[in-house]
Amino acid sequence: MSDGYISSDEREYFYIPDESGNDVKFEILYEHEDEESGYTYILLIPPLEREENDDDDDTLEVFPLRYKTSDEEPVYELVETDEEIEKLEGLINTLMEMDREVELEKDELYRDKDEGPLLDL
Repeated sequence: MSDGYISSDEREYFYIPDESGNDVKFEILYEHEDEESGYTYILLIPPLEREENDDDDDTLEVFPLRYKTSDEEPVYELVETDEEIEKLEGLINTLMEMDREVELEKDELYRDKDEGPLLDL
């Protein structure tokens, strides 16, 4: 898995067992390695969350996890400290702004629906 935003055509999933031992599927929205802390952060969303929020509502339920890379199997932990949550909120806001900018750039490539694209992508 690479560090950074994972586009919709490259969706990856992470499974977390629930209280009954059943695996619950989450989509990996973003993964970031923080060299300062040594943790890798993973932002997860329920897979239907993306489709249900394709409208103009910018609200997503995000589950942040962290782990340290070592020779052993990683141990995943929920992010709970205010400092880490604030840092991740900043990352989420940056991602959302980048996504908006990409959408605006796509929109600018089209003059009018009837005229077709200025560029073939």
